[in-house]
Amino acid sequence: MASPNGAVGFAEQIIVVDGFCLMPLRSPDGRFVGVLGVACTPQQFEAAGSRDPAVRRLMSVLAHQMEMAISMVQMQQRIFDSLRSLGPEMQSLQQLSTKLEQATPSSLQSLEHGLIDSPEFTQLVKDALTQFWGGPKLAESPLLGLRTVRRMLDEQGGSSTRALQAVLRQAIGNLRPDEQLDPSAQEWLLYNLLEGRFLQRKTVRDVANRLAMSESDFYRKQRVAVEEVARQLALMERGEHESVTGRG
Repeated sequence: MASPNGAVGFAEQIIVVDGFCLMPLRSPDGRFVGVLGVACTPQQFEAAGSRDPAVRRLMSVLAHQMEMAISMVQMQQRIFDSLRSLGPEMQSLQQLSTKLEQATPSSLQSLEHGLIDSPEFTQLVKDALTQFWGGPKLAESPLLGLRTVRRMLDEQGGSSTRALQAVLRQAIGNLRPDEQLDPSAQEWLLYNLLEGRFLQRKTVRDVANRLAMSESDFYRKQRVAVEEVARQLALMERGEHESVTGRG
């Protein structure tokens, strides 16, 4: 790839077609991204290739600038595409947050059930687990409005964040298998993954090595484990609702 200071073999990258010097443009990782064409004569081509370092340097700088500009545009496009794909999820989270802020005691019941039954519920659980030890996805999570979380407020000194942490910890604890179960069973694998990754704050590599799995397999198993935590939270929430309703 061309560089601002010139490159070995730069002349070999140039071909002359109908009065234009054509140079391939490549991204920083070596991918072909386009062609730069500069009007030139055969004599100028010879100068660019070997006889005039100033001309060669100028063409190299121009090619490098074009490569950087194209790579930047492509990177921005990928970012925009990613943000666009997140649009529906972000809108749903904003709507849930607004409902929590505006909720009245009479509307909380329907809101709670709407949350645990919503398609975003598992993703909300994953976000909260990912920032279990602190972060906006935990501190501002719509899960803070769950009845099970609100019930834990007094025990956690009035801190909604610590209350949510306690509920998440309880949901993971509910998944702990019986000690007599084979340690290699799927249930133990999922529980150990959750405990190591989220409660003990170990890295993906550390947990994967401990569980003797590849990182790609880790992420597949993590998805299943998070779904199990979400299922436990939903069961806990429904149980809390039935308990309150029975007392009423």
